[in-house]
Amino acid sequence: TPAEEADGPLADFLGGGNPALAPLFPPAERGRVHLPGTPFDRRPFAQPPVRASAVAVLHPLIAENLSDAHGLRFRLAGTAGWPGLADHRNAGRPILAAAAILLAFLEAGRLALRTDGLELAEVGFLRPVPVDRAAEAVVAVEPDGAGGWAAVLLDADGGPAARALLRDASAAASGTLDVQPAGRLLAADTVYPLLAAVGFDYGPGFRSIDGLAVAEGRVVARLRQPEQDGFGWHPAVLDGAIQAAVGLALDRLAGADVTVIPAGLATARLTGDPADVRFAVVTERPGGNPDRPVLDIALTDEAGGVLARLDGLAVALVRRSAVAADGGPLAFEASWRVLPPAAAVRAAGEVAVVLGAGQQVPLGFDCPVVHAPEDGADWA
Repeated sequence: TPAEEADGPLADFLGGGNPALAPLFPPAERGRVHLPGTPFDRRPFAQPPVRASAVAVLHPLIAENLSDAHGLRFRLAGTAGWPGLADHRNAGRPILAAAAILLAFLEAGRLALRTDGLELAEVGFLRPVPVDRAAEAVVAVEPDGAGGWAAVLLDADGGPAARALLRDASAAASGTLDVQPAGRLLAADTVYPLLAAVGFDYGPGFRSIDGLAVAEGRVVARLRQPEQDGFGWHPAVLDGAIQAAVGLALDRLAGADVTVIPAGLATARLTGDPADVRFAVVTERPGGNPDRPVLDIALTDEAGGVLARLDGLAVALVRRSAVAADGGPLAFEASWRVLPPAAAVRAAGEVAVVLGAGQQVPLGFDCPVVHAPEDGADWA
């Protein structure tokens, strides 16, 4: 803190002193580290990780602290922390809910950076994590390259499954929204069959919607509070708010062989009292691609006071055939079309970069560049 910098061990050290550093670290986190005798010694000398066995409970989603000299890492608890994780199923396969990933990021950030005032930005969901291997997954907290911190979810094979920037909360989620039901009303026993029809078959642990009110471009969902199970913000409540978005896509989903995939989230700000959550208000940003809608979600109390916001949730409506065998969506689908020959490509085997009209030439390309006109005329 500024006060510590002005008058504390850091100021003493910068002034040429030799401050006592041991009191800055809890005894359980201290250890003697041997150093190599020569620069050619290949043995590891890192201090062994601090195991969570010395701590009663970290969090229902976080099993243990694996942080060591190589970085800040936290292993997920899987169903040992909360059995309800297995109730979030896609195509019959339990996968880690996006809401659980958001909460794991915030908790790992709190433990690593020792602060409660965090929000998430630029969240990306890269691939699903099977619940049966979630206890092998790790959240790494690392520098983001711009003076801040990022959280990365590494799956059981060590590959990145999700990522987010950790930011100091810029402001509390605030405001008041109208939560009076209007438009088409759907009971819970109607909502969950609709979700099952697009591949999400929720067990009781994730069934937190009591009902939906669907109006033009807006959904109000009444949420029920689950048993806390050691949580503050509960993944079932956050996921219920995300589930409510199905009300915005009733026409697009009716009779279609599609599923819904969360792709990213602009910001997640959870600043109110989670025990007061009663409603979720979901709106779709206008003017977007109907197959790639962007949603804003607010969680409110009984009077409509905003307690949390999930802004800029990007989802993709994709054909089920475009879902990989491991349950992860394909990022792109091949779509071939015949185009007239390009004048810039004169010889068989010559390579050209084909860009859409108005696109900029990527750096590093030194081969011919061809722009496709919007009107479909022969290329110049």
